[in-house]
Amino acid sequence: MTHFTREAIMEKFVEMLKTTPLDNITVSDIIEVCGISRSTFDYHFHDLYDLLWAWIEQESANYIDPSTDLDSWQDVFKRTLQGVENNKEAIGHIFPSAYEERLSWDFFALLAQRIYEIVCWQGRDLNMSDKLTREVAAFYRDMAFGFLLRYIQNRMNFDAKKYIDNMSVLFEDNIWCALKKYAVAAGEETEGNVTEKASHI
Repeated sequence: MTHFTREAIMEKFVEMLKTTPLDNITVSDIIEVCGISRSTFDYHFHDLYDLLWAWIEQESANYIDPSTDLDSWQDVFKRTLQGVENNKEAIGHIFPSAYEERLSWDFFALLAQRIYEIVCWQGRDLNMSDKLTREVAAFYRDMAFGFLLRYIQNRMNFDAKKYIDNMSVLFEDNIWCALKKYAVAAGEETEGNVTEKASHI
């Protein structure tokens, strides 16, 4: 029953977001629509932002599986965009809002972790230090995050998946090559295999 109530609150909240800007939604509104008490809401969520972020984390888990989505950054990014598109009305009412900056930073951290996991997997045969791996991951993180923000700010009105397909021609195998060259430049790898692609990538 507790799990159902939590899910029910999130469902009602998203229904409201599809038609109402986030800044116009209050905890009192949610309590009234759900027919619950304030103590019931407080049992599941600290505040409105906690509810919002719980929904975003749940949606992220629906589209990205951390245990399997490590071979292709394109596929991960496409599924992220698919999640955005499938919730277009709700997300359109989140940006802009009073929570926009905080939400951007939290999503930045979430995306950063996913990119880091992909980069680690792509460079698993290189024995690079974690410091260098994180520096390379930061480059791809910033590129992905910047694109995603531009997509949302443009009201999701262009074919992002086609754009990613076109860009993948430029970035095919790029993560492994970037890691290898970066490791050579830092003295952690030798020059010999820089142009060789790992057989399992």
